[in-house]
Amino acid sequence: MRCLVIKLGTSTVTAVGGEPSPVLSTYADLCATLQALGWSPVIVTSGAVGAGRAPLGLTGKKLSLVEKQAAAAVGQGRLMETYRQHFEGVGLTVAQILLSRADISDRGRCNNARQALEFLLKGQVVPLVNENDTVATEELKFGDNDLLSALVANLMGAERLVIMTDTGGFYTADPRIDPKAKLVAEVAQVTQEVLNAAGESRSGVGTGGMTSKLMAARVAAEGGATVTIMHGQQPERILELLAGQAIGTTILPAPSRRDSRKSWIAYGVLPSGKVIVDEGAAKAMLNEGRSLLPVGIRLVEGEFEAGEVVRICRPDGMEIGRGLAALNAGDLQRVLGCATPEVRRRLGCETSPEAIHRNDLTMTVVAAS
Repeated sequence: MRCLVIKLGTSTVTAVGGEPSPVLSTYADLCATLQALGWSPVIVTSGAVGAGRAPLGLTGKKLSLVEKQAAAAVGQGRLMETYRQHFEGVGLTVAQILLSRADISDRGRCNNARQALEFLLKGQVVPLVNENDTVATEELKFGDNDLLSALVANLMGAERLVIMTDTGGFYTADPRIDPKAKLVAEVAQVTQEVLNAAGESRSGVGTGGMTSKLMAARVAAEGGATVTIMHGQQPERILELLAGQAIGTTILPAPSRRDSRKSWIAYGVLPSGKVIVDEGAAKAMLNEGRSLLPVGIRLVEGEFEAGEVVRICRPDGMEIGRGLAALNAGDLQRVLGCATPEVRRRLGCETSPEAIHRNDLTMTVVAAS
């Protein structure tokens, strides 16, 4: 199964006035062709809030959280009906998958979602994945589904992720403002310098921007996917892309692939706390693949239980990794700076001598929030 994830933002899905865009019919034709070519397409779609604005009289204003949730409740059904009509017109069945950050954060629910998606793809059904905006809170949102599309790509082991946008790729400057802006055809690695060169959303309808898309691209690339950012109004060009043509901006897969579990630790879960480590511990984890021991921890922040994800930071505050805590915050406080024999003496011989075992540790250097 060659999985291809296509992310459609609000500016692509929604036409003027909030109605679903007619370009969705072209995406239906595209998916039929992709299946005929041996691909299994998954669409991660925004647009529910945009589609629900007009029926509730909420056009032309910034929405509160409650208004967004209500608009999503109205718009999701309208959006799905449009997809159904277009896709059934070319002989395809679609399925709605609504996910929240909590679904991704819970390993069991995340695996259930993967199994459901795999079953649908085997039946040649096109899954339509969206954030469950009606129950999402601002601090737990994915960000115009960019991160969600990357997490879905990693979850499914997708070969490609194509992020459709209103600018057509990553430029040296905003092409709508600077006529001298040049398209960057290929990015080997999404570094902090690349992120600094990106801008925020200016479409007026979406919540993401190029920074959000590049961050998502990095997540998917670390999972082994080739990521392309291209123009959402040209879906037929995806076939040209798959045939080897250079279109938009392509971000290459990372040299060493991060497995799905460690990708989930790094990006799927919101951390419950933070530990500050000394330079010796940082080097041992980054350069030698060692576990994090209490002797290398200088400070513990937040309240967390064993098994929850925590951020790992250098003394200057730079995040270098995330991992599943083997000890709760209280026990970790009791053994800060202690060598293994002292850890066992204070907490008991049955207690894990590691603060975070290397199997539960992933180095992120600059992690997605």
